[in-house]
Amino acid sequence: MSVAVHPPPRTSLVTRMTQGPRRDAVAAVDDLAGALALAGITLPSVAVDWQTASFSSPILVDLGRARPDVVEQLAEVIRRGALAERPASDGC
Repeated sequence: MSVAVHPPPRTSLVTRMTQGPRRDAVAAVDDLAGALALAGITLPSVAVDWQTASFSSPILVDLGRARPDVVEQLAEVIRRGALAERPASDGC
């Protein structure tokens, strides 16, 4: 009795060519989720927009929807971070 050996599933050229950008998009979502977690913020709808994951367009990240209070928290964290990165004024 012989056992059928199936070849590995074929992937499309588009899938193979966008493999790196797909990985980068997932890493970006994970990085954002981690940074938001440090600030005590969760955006549960953040995800890679797989509909845009084609050869002809960049892969996008959908930032999703959030309650107004969460958006205010996010704005405050970004504001504080941006202000902390600005060089100190020397009064000139």
